[in-house]
Formats: sequence, C-alpha cells, structure tokens
Amino acid sequence: MKIAVISDIHENTHNLIQAIKIIEEEKCDVIICLWDVGRSILFEAIFSLQLPVYFTFWNHDGNVIKNMKMLLRHTAWGHVRTNGMYQKIELDGRNIFLTHYYELAEIVAKSGEFDVCFWGHNHIASEVKFWTTLCVNPWEITGTHFDKPTFYIYDTKNDSGEFKGIKNHLSLNTPETLEFCKNIQK
Repeated sequence: MKIAVISDIHENTHNLIQAIKIIEEEKCDVIICLWDVGRSILFEAIFSLQLPVYFTFWNHDGNVIKNMKMLLRHTAWGHVRTNGMYQKIELDGRNIFLTHYYELAEIVAKSGEFDVCFWGHNHIASEVKFWTTLCVNPWEITGTHFDKPTFYIYDTKNDSGEFKGIKNHLSLNTPETLEFCKNIQK
C-alpha cells in the first residue's frame, strides 16, 4: 500500500494541486494529512482524489468551525477519519502514529509500539529511526520556509518511503514579502 503523507499546506493551493497530481501518478491508496491546511476549499482539493484521508489536528487552519463541518460531511461519506491531536491507525499490517507535533511523535516512537510515526509542524524534512520505529516529517507543501515544497510517500510493503519534490511550484515568498519580513526583523 502506498500512503501519501502531506503537511503544512498553509493555503498554497497551487502547490497542493501539484502534489495531488503526483499522488495520482504514484497511484497512492491513502492520504495522511498532518494538518495546517487552511481554507475549506483546500480540503475539497484533497478529497477530489476520492481516497481515504486521515487527519490530525491543527494550529493553523482558518475557520475551524467551518472546516470541521466540512470534514464531518466527508466523514459521513467514509472518506475521512480524524481523531483530535493524534491518531493511531493500522494500515496494511503496519501500526502508524500520526500527529502534528514532533515532541509527541518522538515520545511515542520510543515506546516501540509503532512501525512508523509521522509529524509535521516544524517544516523540516526528517527521516530517522528510533529503535525499530521509522519517524518521518514530510516537510511542507507550502514552500514558504525553504522554497522547496515536498511531501512523502510511504510504502507499507517495505516499511520505507521517499520524499517527493513538487516541480513547477509557487512560493509565497514574493520579493515584497521577503522585504517586509526583513524590515520587521531589524
């Protein structure tokens, strides 16, 4: 089974659409979204693939009430599974832990109870082993922090995966944005 792991979209619709194209080309079976999506329309883009989607919760997600109503509607259709700040799931014989936060992932990974832990939030690509647990941060779809939008495809058969860069991406770091941030930091 191939699992697309995405995180930290932060309203970059263009890059999300590019990632969705890769997810389709790779014939992924499931999507894990480690949150920080943004507006409801971005969730709808994720659901357009009509794949099962597992979500963890958030620290940046627009109108949370509106987004939760929309997620509940999709849950009724069987496309969405969400369980608060973390999830424990089993897919294709693999015990998987999902969270948005590294601190929680590290603690859980060291328990040895999971084959793989995924987290997001800090926008830093990471793939490490804690004892027998593979721990992965898929990086960021937004491309804002490092101008290199990336996500991860995990293969349950061989308990490994690879980072997928998004070509033809757009950065939200316009010259005006960078200049503004530089001036604020002075």
